[in-house]
Amino acid sequence: MKFRMCFVFVVSVFLMGSSGASLASDTHDFGTRCQQDFQNDWQSSLPNTYRACSSFNETMMDAGNQRRFYYNLQNTSATQYRLHDVGDHTTHGADTLTGLFVATHGGAFSGRWVYTLHEDGEYAESNKMRLGDDAKELRLLMSYSCDTMKGDSDFVQRWRNVFRGGLSYATGAHGDLYFYGSRRTMRSIGDDLATE
Repeated sequence: MKFRMCFVFVVSVFLMGSSGASLASDTHDFGTRCQQDFQNDWQSSLPNTYRACSSFNETMMDAGNQRRFYYNLQNTSATQYRLHDVGDHTTHGADTLTGLFVATHGGAFSGRWVYTLHEDGEYAESNKMRLGDDAKELRLLMSYSCDTMKGDSDFVQRWRNVFRGGLSYATGAHGDLYFYGSRRTMRSIGDDLATE
């Protein structure tokens, strides 16, 4: 059965930061935040998302990388959500990691892209994010969400704040994706990251 899902196929990696730090030389720590269902069905569910994220995690850990956390996107506040401020900042925030993987619905708008949160009507907005400026300093943000890398005249504006904190790399989708089955795709993405 073919169905449309707003997921990102990691099409390319954009080097946007200035650090130029290599992600390939050692094993790294990472975190995963995935959302499959949405409160009051305010967004369509994304079947198999949790299984897919587990496959990504397994592949990364099989390569010797350390998973620091695996959470959903529930009980977050869109007004305060800046990825690195969620949860216990010293152990569970994005800036305690080398890489963060996020899978949920996404979208691109004037001056911002968004991650869809679980709570009805709530989004995490890129214009309110600043990543890479605490603890280990997040270097790679991996988005499995539609339109996070939409290549239009607002591209730079949508990503400007996100990279101001020192983030070096980001992956995402330039549009909508059609999704058939994610375990294999996620394992492939994990393999590519683990061996590069």
